Amino acid sequence: VVIAAAVGAGGNVYAFEPEPDNFAQLEKNVARNRLENVTAERLAVGAAPSVLTLHVKAGSIGTHTLLSGPKREADRDIAVKVTDLDSYFRRQELWPDLVKVDVEGFEPRVFEGAHEVFTRCRYLFFEYARKVIERQGLEARDFAEMLSAFPHLYRIDESGHCLRPITSADFTNILYANLVAAKEPLSVQGILQYPARTLAK
Repeated sequence: VVIAAAVGAGGNVYAFEPEPDNFAQLEKNVARNRLENVTAERLAVGAAPSVLTLHVKAGSIGTHTLLSGPKREADRDIAVKVTDLDSYFRRQELWPDLVKVDVEGFEPRVFEGAHEVFTRCRYLFFEYARKVIERQGLEARDFAEMLSAFPHLYRIDESGHCLRPITSADFTNILYANLVAAKEPLSVQGILQYPARTLAK
């Protein structure tokens, strides 16, 4: 909703959500706010088109994951369709200026399927959790290499409402952060604040 307001009527937002209840909320928010510039896709995103198992965490809306791992007693598994960003946007015959990825540790697989997107888009917002990356057999430097198309890296300082420049070498020292990768230098003085819109309950 926030991004749709930011890009305005002349922009487009493509939102990917594989979990059924979350997808229903997404559709409600789009309808309630009359967002004609949003395309909602009930799809997960990964390295290539496929069908994978989504591990749904009971009592949570934001910690479902495609990564295998210890399960809670009340968890359930569902099969979800997966697309990769390159083939998806190639079919749309357009390329995004900005990509935001928060997939509970599945970021490396998303990045694998986004080589062409990364060469074309200007900004990438993503979550980084080093221990989760390492459990997949990747070193921090391997993850940083996947971002080589973006010469400028920043850590989002939520408390300071600003961006902190970092380098690829800093990935080995960061345990968890929300990061921004960009094609050009960004202002580090402040993050734009957008007005809140109505959210479905």
